Amino acid sequence: MKQKFPWEANPARKYFEILLVTFWGYSLGMHQTYRSKSFGVEERNYLKEEVKKLPSCPLRLFLRSIIDLLGPPPVSFKITTFKIKADKDKLIYTHEIMAMPEVFFRISGLALLNTKSVEIFSNLKRSLILGGFKEEHIARFLAQFWNASMRNGYSSNSRMALMNIIESKPELASSFKPLLDEALSDKTPGEKMALYDIKLEPHQERALNSQILQNGKLALYQSSKYFGDGKRKSEQTKNLKEYLSIYPDLVDLTQNGNPEESSGNLFGNLNIGDGYE
Repeated sequence: MKQKFPWEANPARKYFEILLVTFWGYSLGMHQTYRSKSFGVEERNYLKEEVKKLPSCPLRLFLRSIIDLLGPPPVSFKITTFKIKADKDKLIYTHEIMAMPEVFFRISGLALLNTKSVEIFSNLKRSLILGGFKEEHIARFLAQFWNASMRNGYSSNSRMALMNIIESKPELASSFKPLLDEALSDKTPGEKMALYDIKLEPHQERALNSQILQNGKLALYQSSKYFGDGKRKSEQTKNLKEYLSIYPDLVDLTQNGNPEESSGNLFGNLNIGDGYE
C-alpha cells in the first residue's frame, strides 16, 4: 500500500491549487475562494506536466515524488495571489530561488522556523547569499512554493508528514539532507538559531537563556535523585555551582519577577515571525 501524503502537508499546496483552478476552468482572481472538483488521474497528470516546467532542483524532485501520494485538496480554498511572477519582473524569481540550493535551503529552513519574509531577506543579506533577490520575491516563494508557516496552518502533523516522506525515499533524503540535518533535525531551538544566524531580541535571549539554565538544573537534579546518596548529591551541588560559573550571564526568569516569559514552548516564547500569505 502506498504511503499517503496529506494535501495540507505539501508546502507547495498553493501552487498546486493555482494549477488545479486553471485546469478546472475557473477564472483566476485575487482573494477568490474556489470549490474543488474531481482529483483523479487527469488532474494528477496535469500537475506532473506543470511540475516538469520547474527548474531541475530538489524541490521539483520532491513535488514529482508526492503527486501520486497526495490526498485530495480541501472542499474549498482561497487563493490570495495567483501570479507566479510580478508583471515588472524579467525573471521568475521563485524559480531562481529553488534553482539555487544554498538560497533554497536557507529560505526553506528559516520558513520551517516560522520566520517572516522580511527577516529571511535580512538573514540572506547577512549571510552574503542574497543573489539579487528582493523581499517580495521571497514572500511570493513562501506563499506559493514553501508555505510552511505555523501561522498559515502548517501544523506539527504536517511537519512530521513532510519529514517522513523525505526520509522514506533515499533520493529525497539525499537531496534534502541540509533540511534534515538542520531545521527538521532534533537539534535544540538554540542550536537551530545558531545554524541559521537568527538574531534575537533581548526578551528572546532571556527566554533562551532561561530554558538553557533550567534544563541544566533539571538534568543535575534528576541525576542527583538517581544517585541518591549524600556524597553524590554533594558532587551534583558542586557541579551546579560550576555550571553557573561557566554561564554567569544566564538569566533565571523564574526568579526575576517575569515567570510568564519562561513558560511554554521556547519557539512560542521566541515568536520568530508571522505568516507570509
